[in-house]
Parts: sequence; structure tokens; C-alpha cells
Amino acid sequence: MTATQPQRISEMQNELTETIDAALPRNMLEMLKQTEEQIFEGWNGYPTIFSERHMRTLLQLESKATDMLQDNIQNKANNVFVFSGCGTSGRIAWLCSRAFNLLLRQHGIDPCFKYVISGGDESLIVCNEIAEDDPPEGHPCN
Repeated sequence: MTATQPQRISEMQNELTETIDAALPRNMLEMLKQTEEQIFEGWNGYPTIFSERHMRTLLQLESKATDMLQDNIQNKANNVFVFSGCGTSGRIAWLCSRAFNLLLRQHGIDPCFKYVISGGDESLIVCNEIAEDDPPEGHPCN
């Protein structure tokens, strides 16, 4: 991480989980529950996931994606939707792209969803921390 790049909120330390490595399992679960609640309530000056700004952005994205998918269906356009992520997020990207493509195929529509997972397909089943933390190592695309 360079000095000019802001640290992503998902990579920041959270005071609630500073001692998670020494906690009992039931305490770990409570710590994780509390940090998850912060996503919906806001954290450390960051807005809640339901903030007006976030909701407006999601509605704009939903509208654009709907238009593009309808263009594919009605006009045989070749719009492509790409889900991406590292680690678990990349596995969710793979799962979503497969599920949406299956749904399209069931309705006779050409698949248009793809995924990218850092470290390539191997990372679907093998943890690859280097690819997750080093952009050049995470380059392989599908």
C-alpha cells in the first residue's frame, strides 16, 4: 500500500477484534457479530451501507445493469457483466456468475456473466494470500 492510496475499510484494524486471536470461540463469534453490525450502523465516521449516497449509487447501478441485460436479450447486444474479488469475495463472484448464467441458459439467453478471482481458478479451492495482497500476483483473469 503506497502513501497515496487510502486504506480500504475492509483492510483496517477494528478495535473490537484486536484480541480475537486470544479469544474463546464464543467470544470470537460475539466480536464478529459486533463488527458485522457496524456495516449496517456505520463505523468510525464511515457511513452505513444504507446511507443515501450508497443507496443512490446502488439504484443507478441496478438501472444501468437492467438496461444492459435487456439490450442483450432484445437486441442481441454483447454486454458482459464481470464480478471480481479476492479470496471469499472471488469465490462469491464465481458463484454469482455461474448462477446467473445458468438462469439465463434456462430461458434460452446467451450467458453474459464472468468472474475474476485473484490468483486465478486455483484460488477457488486453495487459499492464496499472496495473490490477494499483491496486485501483480493476482492478475490471472477468466
